[in-house]
Amino acid sequence: MNQEQIVAFGASSQRHVITCTRTGIVVASIDLIRVAGHVPYLSQWKHTQALHPLFSLELFPLLQYARSTWNHFCSLTPEQASDSALTTKQEKLLQVATLAMLHHLGEVEQTTQWLPSIAEVSGCWSSLIQLGYWKNYLESKRFRFPALRISKNNKGIDLHSYLQDCWEVKKEYETRVREAAELEKLQATERALVALRDDLVKKSPKSKKLLWRWFCAHIPARYSRDVEGWMWELYDAETSDEIAEFTLADIDLFEEIVLAEIPLGSSISHSFLERLDYKRKILQARVDTYEILVPESIKEGVADGSISSVEPKQEDYPSKVAFMVAKAKWRLATVDTSGAEKQRQATISVNATHIPELPTYEDEPQDLSDLFPKKGGRNE
Repeated sequence: MNQEQIVAFGASSQRHVITCTRTGIVVASIDLIRVAGHVPYLSQWKHTQALHPLFSLELFPLLQYARSTWNHFCSLTPEQASDSALTTKQEKLLQVATLAMLHHLGEVEQTTQWLPSIAEVSGCWSSLIQLGYWKNYLESKRFRFPALRISKNNKGIDLHSYLQDCWEVKKEYETRVREAAELEKLQATERALVALRDDLVKKSPKSKKLLWRWFCAHIPARYSRDVEGWMWELYDAETSDEIAEFTLADIDLFEEIVLAEIPLGSSISHSFLERLDYKRKILQARVDTYEILVPESIKEGVADGSISSVEPKQEDYPSKVAFMVAKAKWRLATVDTSGAEKQRQATISVNATHIPELPTYEDEPQDLSDLFPKKGGRNE
């Protein structure tokens, strides 16, 4: 029925939006005819559940799609990464794919709409993909991962802890497998998992903006002033002159904050630390380039007085060449060789609002025999 027919019947139209029961994302909409304030009656309409298309995929196609989406996300160019609409769409797909994989992984009871944050996705992605492929390759009807409950009463769903439980269950299953058929399946699955790990390590975002968004998603709020100030300026620095506005100690502090506050072990964290290390190498090369090594002959000339501490004047020399040689020797003799630049590079120049407390081992006992007794339970 077109708009003219609707008006002819004295009716009006109304669009009904259909959202995914598990994620809250709009997945469809339908146009309804409304007459006298009422819409068509559909039996059991309130009990109808709509799910995002990714929930209709079987485990293996879902894993393949998830990996493809992740690889595309990691390969976004700087121009594409600056498009917020594009990156938001990619991130949303990864969030939905993560939840869909969780529903395949174990028995999930979900009574409320929920999506993991993009920080949670990036932190658990590799682990979840590996467990998903492991379960798919195993094809064992006896094996079960732990159940997961998602409800309003949950104060927070700790995906990292849940996946750790899954790895523990996997390990326990591997230790008690006895039947030859199951053992053969398990060995084949492990071989496939090794190849998968090698592939996952190679995939991580290279875009500066995407890496920075990952960092901002994980850094605690107490660093907000640092993130908006010196940390972004150092991270964004590209040229040698821009990086030289900071010191090696500033880069070390940045790295210490990452190591103390950010979850490590993923390909993303590795890429982020690689970027900091690249800046360190650029700055170190600049420092090394400008370090002047004074020849011993110059030092001897200063000691015996043949090289004066007073700047040479051209009229005191018989030729211009002799003056230039004397001037060069004077510059070498008076150059700052006290290590001032090294001292500056060892000093933090940024105004950091919070410095992490990394563990120290100064109190570690020198004699470790008390910690590691010899066989028999006592020291000789």
